[in-house]
Amino acid sequence: MAKLSEDLDLALQSRQFGQIWQNLFVKVPEKGFGLAFLLTALPSALPIPAAAYSTFFGLLILILVGQFLTGRKSPWIPQKALQIEFSTKTCTIARSILVRVFNFTERIVRPRWQNIHTVGFKWIAALVITVMAMLMIVPIPGTNTLPAMIIFAIGLAMSEEDGLLLLLCAIGGVIIATIYFFALYLLFSYGL
Repeated sequence: MAKLSEDLDLALQSRQFGQIWQNLFVKVPEKGFGLAFLLTALPSALPIPAAAYSTFFGLLILILVGQFLTGRKSPWIPQKALQIEFSTKTCTIARSILVRVFNFTERIVRPRWQNIHTVGFKWIAALVITVMAMLMIVPIPGTNTLPAMIIFAIGLAMSEEDGLLLLLCAIGGVIIATIYFFALYLLFSYGL
């Protein structure tokens, strides 16, 4: 079986989100929602300006969370999302970053604490992803990268069945949410 980094490298040779989506799910269908969360968080998790992508992909992630919680076997996304086309620069940056990241993570992330498929872990993951997706949707520049990275890491943990990483992501998500909500409270209470 090919490594996830190799599958992502091949999938990201296309610029159209629908083609990337199809390439991945044809090659590794057993990764399911983990890959779906990973892939939809990717545009906002990259350290490049995401413009309106974050709001759109945050909403898309919320749709996927709903499907995940209702027990769908495979993720479905709207046709409009499949028609999104990324710039060549975005795809090139994504490929180079992802191949390096996954070459590194494949040495660390591995199946452990595999009880992540229990109902409790499923609800924890869904709650953290929901809060992070809502933070991605907030239209404050520069605030969507960290939540998207948490969703990306949860997707990685789910696809690689790494319960330890999932637990660390949940803790990270709580910390990030606390910081963001405190910052929003200060912003609304005291202004800029």
